[in-house]
Amino acid sequence: MSALIFLLSENRELQEVIQSLLSKEHLSVLFVNRHNLMSKIYHSKPNTIIIDINSFTENALLTIQSTLAVEYIPTICILSTIEATEKAHYIKDSIYLPLEHITTALPLLVIQAIHFMRPYTKLNQTHDTVDLMNEELKSTFDYYIKSQPEYENEIIALYFKSIYLDNIFLDNHPTGIWLIDKGLVSNQATLFLSENGDMNHKTSFSFLGKTELLFDDFIKTGFIKSLNEVEYSDADDLHDLLPAELLNVITPTNNIVGYGINNLIIIAFDYVGTVSQFETHIIKALAIKIDLMKNMKLSMKEVEDAFIYTMNAIARAAEGRDDLTGHHIKRVSLFSKILCENLQLGNEYTNQLMTAAQMHDVGKIYIDDSILLKPGKLTLEEFDKMKQHTVFGQLIIGDSSHLTLACQIARSHHEKFDGSGYPDGKVGEEIPLAARIVTLADIYDALRSARSYKPLFTHQQAYDIIVYGDGRVEPKHFDPIVLRAFIETHETFDAVYNKYTDK
Repeated sequence: MSALIFLLSENRELQEVIQSLLSKEHLSVLFVNRHNLMSKIYHSKPNTIIIDINSFTENALLTIQSTLAVEYIPTICILSTIEATEKAHYIKDSIYLPLEHITTALPLLVIQAIHFMRPYTKLNQTHDTVDLMNEELKSTFDYYIKSQPEYENEIIALYFKSIYLDNIFLDNHPTGIWLIDKGLVSNQATLFLSENGDMNHKTSFSFLGKTELLFDDFIKTGFIKSLNEVEYSDADDLHDLLPAELLNVITPTNNIVGYGINNLIIIAFDYVGTVSQFETHIIKALAIKIDLMKNMKLSMKEVEDAFIYTMNAIARAAEGRDDLTGHHIKRVSLFSKILCENLQLGNEYTNQLMTAAQMHDVGKIYIDDSILLKPGKLTLEEFDKMKQHTVFGQLIIGDSSHLTLACQIARSHHEKFDGSGYPDGKVGEEIPLAARIVTLADIYDALRSARSYKPLFTHQQAYDIIVYGDGRVEPKHFDPIVLRAFIETHETFDAVYNKYTDK
């Protein structure tokens, strides 16, 4: 039997007697003192503590009791004198053993305490692991929600690693984990394997399989299967539990623990130690949290899609009188994406700007048709009214933190880097970056598009006007960094325009 026993005693003769008794049961004895008891408990995790009451004063016993109160460990108090018996009450919830009975009773009491502690220790490990899951969930959730689909499994792998491999509280972890998303038509299986201290995403695939498996009957309550032990079970064969599509990839050889919630199933296999209901509790908690992340992301995606659709509808309503196809909005959005990617502004910012860019001319809703659709050149008075669409756009969008970029773009997409733009005459980096990007995207599209007051320009003509100037549009109007990004990507601009042209 492998176990560690702490002994607190200053009586050398008693130390030797107890060590001799317990060594016959193959139990390890570590001599500790009241000063290092807490650190030794934390680092060594004893199964039982034996205290020679007669070796300590009342104050010393109070100190020991305060340490033991932090974490429950079975304690046996040796009473060698009447004085010791009177002091025994200082150590609470312990077993009291008179000195004359230690030869016959101590080994048996220690072995019983060890057997008692095993499920208690597993229970503590389970609680500590669930607490760790909750602590890790927030950061994992933030990364998962913001991640692109192709990175989701890597984030889940890191979560598994933190729960199993990096967890100082847990001494039993699986070698592999299957994550299965059940669908109406097919199932998506993803395999994670523990390798060299990491939990890695190994493969993902879809499979049809059977719609009803014996396995389905077990997942709702969780199941355990030890493959190397004789068990009485409804599932005697591995194929009764796992779809063949999974077994064709990797076959568990030791044990399996599984749990399912809604359409998500987690199957962990080949644990380093034996498995019990405690491993099922951990898998259950893990399944609930991953299911929560997946459903929250799906719900947020649905809300985001509805939000984007609404923004697009509002933008098209504003442009509808001279952009019946909505291609101008889409092109400006895609041109902005091209510039963002060249500037390496990150997926999150790029996606937000693409959505916000659609709203750049929303203020035109308040511009009279006689001005907006005038076939000729606007008078100065009419142009002043037209310029107001930037201010109107800001007012329409409002001050929601979710619409900050849209608000900045609506107001400032006609500002120029040299300060000659409107409505505020901002200069340089006073102009929000989002607006500086959309300015160039909008001007390129305007140059390429035919209007009642101007012909369309070819890509080369538009490029030359933006890069070299034509008296009306000058390169000094643009942020030099954004202009350089356009020069490096202008051929992609042309491809996008040709794909979404208004022919």
